Amino acid sequence: METIFEISPNATKIDKYKEAIKYIESLVADEKDLYANLANICAILKIYFKDEFSWVGF
Repeated sequence: METIFEISPNATKIDKYKEAIKYIESLVADEKDLYANLANICAILKIYFKDEFSWVGF
């Protein structure tokens, strides 16, 4: 599955969170493995907030 992240350079932090939540919900919906879900959530947050967060992990 290929996912394209199109993040507007003018998006506010709230808009980024709203869009990230959509991707996170779709990724974790069918995955039962906790660590896989945590890794996917970290990856999404890092993609959406690369300029705001210096590190994302668990």
